[in-house]
Amino acid sequence: RELGDALAALRARLERLAGDAAGEPAMIPAPRALALLAERLGLSTFEQQTLLLAAATELDTRVAGLCAAAQRDPGRPFPTWALALVLLDEPTWDALAPGQPLRRWRLVDAPAGGGPLTLAPLRADERVVHFLKGLNQLDPRLDAALAPFESSFGDTEDDLGERQHGAFLAIRARWQQEEGPPLILLTGPGAEAR
Repeated sequence: RELGDALAALRARLERLAGDAAGEPAMIPAPRALALLAERLGLSTFEQQTLLLAAATELDTRVAGLCAAAQRDPGRPFPTWALALVLLDEPTWDALAPGQPLRRWRLVDAPAGGGPLTLAPLRADERVVHFLKGLNQLDPRLDAALAPFESSFGDTEDDLGERQHGAFLAIRARWQQEEGPPLILLTGPGAEAR
């Protein structure tokens, strides 16, 4: 009975975080952010709920205690895959696989540390937690890989070779159509060509 009560309390807290409880507004902007992640990354219902569970300890300080109670262990104040499989709707074992969205896109991390994967602490990536809170900023881990495009080239074929000019025009047109800068991979035999 205690376990059932603990699981019910944790489920109610998650529903409140997601704004699913009858008539209660979401405590965070999670419903839209979660729906957007689900749509763009192909998350199942179980994967969405698991992601919210993994982020929940960062979103609500009461969730850690509920996780410990649900796992009958005060030393485990964190969600795990095992807890997700018992607690959430439509549980599927394949969601734990490295090739599935939660781990492929590194939305969650569960360091094995020598023990079973199912019992490792399940954590949402910091960037994802911020996104769920409504803070949509570029991941700082990308700073070293991304830089604003500042071209010393002109707009004419006199300044660029014919192929580079065509690529430049295509990139510029795409950039102007997008809401933000598009991701572009430039290939070629050397830095000069790119």
